[in-house]
Amino acid sequence: MTGHRILILGVDGATFDLIEPWAAAGYLPNFARLMARGVHGELESTLPPVTSPAWPCFMTGCNPGKHGVFDFIRPHGDGFDLVNSTSIRQPTIWQILSEAGLQVGVMNVPVTYPAQPVNGFMITGLLSPPAGRAHLLPGRPALSVRTGTGALPHCAARTIHPRR
Repeated sequence: MTGHRILILGVDGATFDLIEPWAAAGYLPNFARLMARGVHGELESTLPPVTSPAWPCFMTGCNPGKHGVFDFIRPHGDGFDLVNSTSIRQPTIWQILSEAGLQVGVMNVPVTYPAQPVNGFMITGLLSPPAGRAHLLPGRPALSVRTGTGALPHCAARTIHPRR
């Protein structure tokens, strides 16, 4: 697989009945380019159709009964905790690829906090606390996260630490 690169772009809650006409009208030129040059398609959601179990399904290829995430919360006793990456009971695609010696980059995927070791970099996504070093792996020389409109709003205090 040397020399091949794969980009998986997941947009939570997006539907092609909106993306396709907007891309065709020129409002989403990068989506239009990616769809024209790559492969795209609609995915079936999970049961329950909720962000927090759906992303671990993508990450692991397993249903919520096997990966262990069913909702945004994990009840215990008379309270609850928010789910996080330690709630996922199966290996993720980037853990499997990392163990096979391939480099990965993971950015802004829900339920990835705290960041898990990978062969590459990880910036955690939804359900991450506002600040902290556990958002980023590995701890290497910093590279700021920026877009054309400035820092990513939820990553304002975060930095990518690429492995060299």
